[in-house]
Amino acid sequence: MEAQGAGQWLLGSALDRAASQPPSSNQNKGDRVGEPETTGTILARTDDLVRGNAVAAAIAIIALATLDTLLDASPRQSFAVSGIVSFVAQYGLTVAALQKLGLMSDGERGSRMPAMFGLLFVTGLATFLGIVLLIVPGVILVVRWSIAVPILLAERATIREAMRQSWERTAGRFWPIFGVIAIYFGVLIAASAVAVLVFAGNPVGTFVMNLLINIVAVGMWYAAIAIYQRARPATRELGEVFA
Repeated sequence: MEAQGAGQWLLGSALDRAASQPPSSNQNKGDRVGEPETTGTILARTDDLVRGNAVAAAIAIIALATLDTLLDASPRQSFAVSGIVSFVAQYGLTVAALQKLGLMSDGERGSRMPAMFGLLFVTGLATFLGIVLLIVPGVILVVRWSIAVPILLAERATIREAMRQSWERTAGRFWPIFGVIAIYFGVLIAASAVAVLVFAGNPVGTFVMNLLINIVAVGMWYAAIAIYQRARPATRELGEVFA
């Protein structure tokens, strides 16, 4: 009885500490405990992540846009080369952001790249087939697997486990996540239309289009991390209290 009472007291003390602790310096705006998850809160945390990693994000966006523009002259090679470079950029930016937030240790970098490649291949193929067949299934897969990459990297999950965990943790968050994706692609479509009108027939237009595409891509990478921040298991947070 005494051991049980001591255990209950220890657990209660830990929970009290968790409730009374001020927000961590790694915690973004809009990430307050108990606040409902909305498209706005996800975008707010994404904005914080982009600001906190502004130099790396800007370099990646400009480099990718420049490379894509140069490769447009060689269509046969451009897709493969651009895809590989984009993959490396996504891996580097995601790992750096997760480490900066304290969600991934420095020693976990190199070994996860092959697993991430496999994850993106499987989810990308399934999503493509879903969009081709009926569109709606593809959209659902994009939303429900949106945090598979952060799970794979931060928690060293297998490809299958990352997909399963992402599906489970995005339950109840479908519409906020869908709203983020819709806003990003809506802005891309509108900005691209303006760019086509302004730079019609001008080589600068190609670079501007590639720039817009990569801004959205990088924004979505950071949005995935922002969603993952609030979708982490409660047991992991409790473990950090006892640490």
